[in-house]
Parts: sequence; C-alpha cells; structure tokens
Amino acid sequence: MIDTFLLEEVPRAIQRLEPTSQPEWGQMNSTDMLDHLYTGLILGQDPRDWPIRTPDDNLPAVKAFLMGPKPLPRNAERPVGFIELKPTSSEDFESARDRFLNEIPHFLKALDREDYRMVHPDFGILNAEEALVLARKHTRHHLAQFGLMER
Repeated sequence: MIDTFLLEEVPRAIQRLEPTSQPEWGQMNSTDMLDHLYTGLILGQDPRDWPIRTPDDNLPAVKAFLMGPKPLPRNAERPVGFIELKPTSSEDFESARDRFLNEIPHFLKALDREDYRMVHPDFGILNAEEALVLARKHTRHHLAQFGLMER
C-alpha cells in the first residue's frame, strides 16, 4: 500500500523535530513520542485480539468518529496494547526517529494482506482501511502535539 501522508508528509514533519522539542500538551518528550508512534505501528501489525473495552452498542459511534474528520482528543487514555506490549525504548532521539520511520513501510505492507485485521480496545475490529485511518490520525495527533502539523 502507498500512503503519501505516512511516507512523505510525516518524514518531512519529523525533520523539524529536535531532541529538545517540547510538547504543547502531555508529558512525552520527542524521543518518547517517536517510540510511542513506533509502538502504534507495531500494534497495527499484531495479531492478538486485545480486549475491547468499548461496549458493543457504542462501537458504531466510535468507529464513525474514527472514520470522520475530528482529531483524537488530547490526553486520551492509552489502549491496553500500548501498556502490555512495552517495546524497548530507543537509546536516543536519532534511533527513535529512524526506528519509527523505518517501520512505516512494514506497516503499510501488512495492510496489503488479504486477511488483515486489527483488534483495537477502543475501536473494535478494524479492517486495513480503518487501521490506516487510525495510524494517520494517531500520527497526526502526536505531530500536532509537538507543533509539527495541524490537528
């Protein structure tokens, strides 16, 4: 799958990110944010069925939000996978940046699988299109957190 936002716009925005960049909200530093975005891409490729914490009758509205134009809320609670997966932190900013950017093509390739599915604790079972929208929104959300693009 080709996605100009993830493959072109995101790397351009991250070129302006510095190890000392400060967030407009939240507690993460720039290295933590890049590690967090990397984890999101890994979770998008993870075959596990994470517990869905959204009640079944709320899933249509939550999925409509995901697919709609509104951005993710600031200071949103991290889904279970982010807490349980716990990937190793990067040694430094450059390593975090490179690891995140190098994972984007792997994530996009996973979306091309005919049997692709992702289970997200808040949004439920996602197909490739929905997972791509989530990755875009999540990435935009954190780049906006550091003033690198609009929410």
